[in-house]
Amino acid sequence: MQQNFFPLEKNINTKYCYSVAFSNDSKLMAAGNNYDVILYDVDTFNIKHTLKGHGDYINDLRFSNCNKMLLSGSDDSKVILWDIE
Repeated sequence: MQQNFFPLEKNINTKYCYSVAFSNDSKLMAAGNNYDVILYDVDTFNIKHTLKGHGDYINDLRFSNCNKMLLSGSDDSKVILWDIE
């Protein structure tokens, strides 16, 4: 079994990542980086977007079936629905 490691430390300055989710087409990865959501292109490991809006650690991420929306939940008691298209 081949293992691929995603170099989060390459692109962001963080020591906390409590949640990770992959889009249904496996083209995007969302990572909860402290209070922000970072969207990565899985093929290049480049950051596509940084989503800001939470005031505490992000602990859950879910892509919609169509991969156009992302839901994030945080310890700040907020749930945010992001349009990522």
